[in-house]
Amino acid sequence: MGLLNMAKPPQALGTVSLSTPLIAVKDDGSGIYKNDSVSLTVTVTDSSGDRLKDAVVTLSGDNIKRADGTNPYARTDSNGEARFSGLKCSCVGSGTNPITVTVEKGGFGKKVLDIPVVAE
Repeated sequence: MGLLNMAKPPQALGTVSLSTPLIAVKDDGSGIYKNDSVSLTVTVTDSSGDRLKDAVVTLSGDNIKRADGTNPYARTDSNGEARFSGLKCSCVGSGTNPITVTVEKGGFGKKVLDIPVVAE
C-alpha cells in the first residue's frame, strides 16, 4: 500500500494560450500578402494548471519565418512562456492558411493549435 501512495498521477499538457487570436496580412501591392512584424506569446501549463518550463513551441505554415529566414521555435521559460517577435508571414494572393502552433514536452505529450491568418 505504501507504493500506491507514492505513485504520481500521469503528467500531461494542460492549457496552451495564445496572445493573439489571429494574424493579419496585407497586400504589398504586388499580390503578396504579408506581415513583417508578427509578435506572439504562447503560454503553456501542465494538467494541474502550473506553468510549464522547457516545453518546445514550434510555429509552421503560411511562410512564417524569423527575420533571418529560419523556422521559428522556442522553449518555454520558467513562467511557461515562449515569446516570438519580428516574425515574417506571407502568402501569394488573398487565400491564406493558418499558422500551426505545436507544443511538445517529453512525458507531457503534444498539443497542436491553429492561428487563423486573415488577409486585410
